[in-house]
Amino acid sequence: MPLTLVIFAALINLLSRYMLGALGRFDKRGGYYIAEDSTARGSGKILNACVPILPALNAVVVSKSLLQALGDRELEAVLKHEEGHIGSRCPLFVTTALAAFYFTYHNVVKALDAYLGPSVLHLSAGLALGLALGVLYINTTLWGLERKADHYATANGYSEELKKALSRLPERSGLL
Repeated sequence: MPLTLVIFAALINLLSRYMLGALGRFDKRGGYYIAEDSTARGSGKILNACVPILPALNAVVVSKSLLQALGDRELEAVLKHEEGHIGSRCPLFVTTALAAFYFTYHNVVKALDAYLGPSVLHLSAGLALGLALGVLYINTTLWGLERKADHYATANGYSEELKKALSRLPERSGLL
């Protein structure tokens, strides 16, 4: 298990460095970073804002298309929503889900190998179980995390603006 922990920590470290490098390439305005739409997912317009999944970054990334689509107060509402994610430690929950997947996968494969001997089937079973637990963890907590972020924005006086901003998004994750 200690080697597994070292490997997981090394992966998180590499991911942190990659994300910091990516943030360094983005323009920064005020307290948020601006991403080209093609940076997010291929090409085309991406109306989105997000918080990177690593807890220590505390950054908000906004797509250029979202900046163009929203008015000033709507953008402030979306930024407050994203700040709500940081305040409620959403990135920590996602990182925990990744850890749950990694450790479950490792332990299932190790246990199956001990009983049945090593095989590709054990790797697949460990991967499937770890992934299922990770997805289950994220899905069961995501709804509540989005609600907390929405509440944070509305508690800071952006209720109507947040509703209007979310109505402009093709795939809304907020609950208002």
